[in-house]
Amino acid sequence: MKLKEITPNKFWCAIAYSSGLYEIKEKDKVMLDIYTKIILELTIPGFREDNADHRILAELGMQCTEKVKKIIPTLDTQNVTPGKIGRLRGKVRKLLEEEIGEIDGVVEGLVG
Repeated sequence: MKLKEITPNKFWCAIAYSSGLYEIKEKDKVMLDIYTKIILELTIPGFREDNADHRILAELGMQCTEKVKKIIPTLDTQNVTPGKIGRLRGKVRKLLEEEIGEIDGVVEGLVG
């Protein structure tokens, strides 16, 4: 990836993919084991082009975006229900499993 293509948006995209930033918390036992994700309160440094980890995250964010762009047309996104959203999200996360693992490692170093 060329340096001019690296932007804060791609950096934050990678941060959003990180599974390490989420804590699954039970919302209500009566609601049939429905869970809600809550982003933990963390201090995440702002994007800096001169930071190698930030550039890595921006590149990984772009790779994820490109992969998702390719799969979206193949997914059934009509009449989306909450359950269907979860299944679609699961397919995307499976597709991005390798990248998410790399992102998690870098993000852990930034916020850990």
